[in-house]
Amino acid sequence: MRIAYVCQGGGSIGWGHVTRGRALLESLGPSSALIVGSGVDAVEAWARTWRPEVRVGRWMTPQEPLALDSADVDAVIVDDYGLDAAWIEASTRM
Repeated sequence: MRIAYVCQGGGSIGWGHVTRGRALLESLGPSSALIVGSGVDAVEAWARTWRPEVRVGRWMTPQEPLALDSADVDAVIVDDYGLDAAWIEASTRM
């Protein structure tokens, strides 16, 4: 199963969302990814040390973290407090 785990984290935001996503994605392999908005630079730097490796991607925009029409995933998990409800609802129709 390929998962896109959408969150923000690192730095002043904290690492809770990122570590939850990492724990899940480590078991899924390289076809899944942690898609990070704010804090992505800190997360990318930290991710270089992770074993096993977890892919980290950047949000497209603050309103649209992932292009749902071209996402190559089976499911999207959203772990964020501020994403627009319409985008989250659209992600359930992938």
